[in-house]
Amino acid sequence: MEQWLFFGIALFAVIRIMADQFSRIFSFPGLHSNPPRLVLLTRNSQKNVEWVIRSYCQRRRLAGRPSEILCLDTGSTDDTPLILQRLQRRYPSLEVLPYTAASTGWDRETEPESTGGGTALVLDLRNDNGNR
Repeated sequence: MEQWLFFGIALFAVIRIMADQFSRIFSFPGLHSNPPRLVLLTRNSQKNVEWVIRSYCQRRRLAGRPSEILCLDTGSTDDTPLILQRLQRRYPSLEVLPYTAASTGWDRETEPESTGGGTALVLDLRNDNGNR
């Protein structure tokens, strides 16, 4: 019985080492050097913004990769800004820029921090309530 247990553990270790080696051989260098930034466009998105942010951060954390989120709030009148403030305390990599016509915040001329040449994933969560 002990031999089968030892054989199983040894087989698992060999397969794991080989899988890691194949992963290193066939992966492209620098593929994850700049993590993709998730850009969220929100307006009255209280129903799904928290779920999207939490699930994205959780998946990135489980993969061992950093998460970087930029949220552009385009004039929410519901609880979306309060939810984003609460999530900012939980996830420091979350950057929230409210859309304002004033000089503070996102005024369509101010650009957020650069991703350093990385990719950006844009997700539009704006809820127009059928006003299209």
